[in-house]
This record gives sequence, structure tokens and C-alpha cells, in this order.
Amino acid sequence: MPRPSRASAHPRLRIRTGPPGYTRTVNDAPPDLIVPTLGIGTRTWQYGNPDGAALILVHGFRGDHHGLEGLALRIAELQPDLRVLVPDLPGFGETPAVPDREHGIALYGEWLRAFAAEAAPDGHAILGHSFGTLVVSNAVSTGLDPRLAILINPISAPALEGPQALLTQLAIAYYRAADVLPERAARGLLGHPAIVRTMSIDLAKTPDPEERAWILCVHDRYVRGLGDCEAVLPALKA
Repeated sequence: MPRPSRASAHPRLRIRTGPPGYTRTVNDAPPDLIVPTLGIGTRTWQYGNPDGAALILVHGFRGDHHGLEGLALRIAELQPDLRVLVPDLPGFGETPAVPDREHGIALYGEWLRAFAAEAAPDGHAILGHSFGTLVVSNAVSTGLDPRLAILINPISAPALEGPQALLTQLAIAYYRAADVLPERAARGLLGHPAIVRTMSIDLAKTPDPEERAWILCVHDRYVRGLGDCEAVLPALKA
């Protein structure tokens, strides 16, 4: 895939990538790409040097590229020779679901292998966060060969076992209810502000009040904007 040239005429932008009150200035907006993958166009955001060595970041469940944008910007600042790619997973953000496929972990692993081959054919490193660690692990176990694999907040135990088992069962019931509803009603349930806020409070583990406020703000803005309802339940079961 031809790599886009870095735009040089963009005005300077101020982008919030951390808690309230924290901003940093970058010279130009990250170009967004459409990467052909398994018959769909994977919407991808690129940071850093467009001709540099590739680092692919894989976001978590119910998220999109915004959840890793701050990390991508910081990596690009500290390692300006890197080309940082942050795709929206199929069915999330601005990437459509793969037609006629169940969006379980096998599909996401296949998608990541195809994405890496198309977007970074000369090799890459890869980083997965939360659900993204499952995607990365599946892709590596089925043939992906990154130079380096990094797992942040990895899911290392079955979700239906251990201290979070009850919460996981409640979540599955919630998503199953959405699965049988008409599209409009399902989106209303999955994006209900009170439910999203409750899940966000449970997920945010940091004791820092500003970081917690930022996490809740990001979840309110982006987790509610679900890409494809039909992709959510199979992804959760994965």
C-alpha cells in the first residue's frame, strides 16, 4: 500500500491526550488511511514518520483508535523515526464489520494478520491493549511474526472464572438483550449514558482523580458511539 506523504501545510493543532488541563501541540493532524482487509476498508490513523518502521497498536473492547491516541502521539514524540498505526477493529469505530462472519477471536486474529501484511509488508512491531492482547496473541499463534509484541493489561484468565465472573455474566446478559432488539433500540441500550458510566467506573482502576475524570470523559465520548451492534456479543464471548 502506498504510504501517504506527511502534510506540511496543516495549521498547528492542540490535541488533548491526557487528563483535563493537559494538552500538547503537534505540527499536523495524523493522516487517516483506508487499509483493504478481508473485503472491508479498515480505517486507520497514522502518527510519526510515514516512512519509518511500523508499530501497530490494537485497541480494546468497545473502544476505537481514540483510546490509544495519546499513547501513539507520545511514542511518535519520543521515537520520531517510527510509523505508528492505530486501526479501528472491524465492527468498532469507523471500520465496518466483516460481512457474513462471526466476530470471534479467530476472525480478529485473521483480520490482524491481513492488516499487518497490507499496511506493513516490510515488518512491524505490535502492541495490544486489553481485548487487543487477545487479538495479538491469536494472530501470533496463527502465523503473525512481529519483530516485537507488547501486551498491556493482558487478559490472561477466562472471563467466566475468578472474581469478575458475576460481572461478566451480567455483561453477557446485557449484550444478549441488545442482540435481540431492533437496531435502534439496541444502540440505545448499548450506548445508554448511565450504563456506559457504570462500566467505566468499574474499569478505571487508577486512584488519580484527574486520570479517572479523563477516562470517564473518553468513554462517554467514544464507547457510546458503537460501530456495529452485531460484532459486540461475539467479541465479548471471545
